[in-house]
Amino acid sequence: MTTQYKNILHSTNRNPQHGKAINSHQFSGFFITDAGSSAAQHFQYLPFGEIFINQTSASWAATHTFLGKEKCPETGLDYFGARYYSSGLSVWLSVDALAGKYPDISPFIYCASNPIILIDPDGNDGRITFIENENGSGGTIKIESTIHVYGRNAKIAVKNANKKFKELKNNPTIVEMDGKRYNVEIDVNYVYSSELDKLGKDINKLTDKEINSIEGFKDGDNILQIGVPKGGGETGIVGLSGVGDKVASSYSEAPVDLIHESLHSLGLFDTYKGSSTPKKGFEKDIMTLGVERGQEINQHHFSELTFMACYLLSEGKKEFSKGFRSPNFTKSATNPNQYNIIYNGVNPQYIRNKIKKR
Repeated sequence: MTTQYKNILHSTNRNPQHGKAINSHQFSGFFITDAGSSAAQHFQYLPFGEIFINQTSASWAATHTFLGKEKCPETGLDYFGARYYSSGLSVWLSVDALAGKYPDISPFIYCASNPIILIDPDGNDGRITFIENENGSGGTIKIESTIHVYGRNAKIAVKNANKKFKELKNNPTIVEMDGKRYNVEIDVNYVYSSELDKLGKDINKLTDKEINSIEGFKDGDNILQIGVPKGGGETGIVGLSGVGDKVASSYSEAPVDLIHESLHSLGLFDTYKGSSTPKKGFEKDIMTLGVERGQEINQHHFSELTFMACYLLSEGKKEFSKGFRSPNFTKSATNPNQYNIIYNGVNPQYIRNKIKKR
């Protein structure tokens, strides 16, 4: 994965350098290039973000390292917006603002002590409702989220995005996996947030406290800003969204662009190669680029999300059977075959990396 950054590199002569960060599965730069695409800095991290290897061939150094967060040169702490994090000690330096919702987890602990599969870029990503068939033949999977939108022409953009999303083909769809059959649906609703517009802050400056105080905002919701966040990217790029991030930005209010960027938050990857060429078979996909795009959600995405949901269900059941209870994995009180899952910073690639390490 390659992410475009502006001003992520700092030169000794104070002229901004434009380059790319070639990311790990946690969106932490393994290699950082200069403006000419030559490798300029190389990082290797320990699981909780402590820098293990730092090699450089330039006179400047990257100011944003673990998870793309800015590291204070004086204290060595990573600034996440709401709190400071110590990768050396593997703890937050202050109490989680939502500590009351997770009484079984220390308010200072990072990613519930599971940094290989989980990340904490800003918060939650989406909700999964998983209803298993009684005979074990499969079931129904619903992935949903509400996207709180603000920025340029957001009121009109929300209306157009909801209309366009309902028109996308292949939603819901049938996925067959491991001899089982699943009915899979992605349900996204876009709402305008006047609170965020009044706040007037770029999306990369919002704190967890500000996000979670938004009226109607709940676990599994996401935020999208229309326009260019200051220092967030260059014009001409559709958006700047990490796969699994709670926050996203779109430089265009076109409904196809809003849906594309927000679906990254639910775990969907781009399906184009180079700068704009669709991968074969994905020409009409919402996650690609090109003149035909935006007509459907490709079957591939449903298969990937089904894989992710089945894994999270399996792991959640294991913990549940051991007596571990989490607000992110609950069993329905009325339907013994229904499980409700909130996934934090997770996408199919994270899970595959986790499985490979076993």
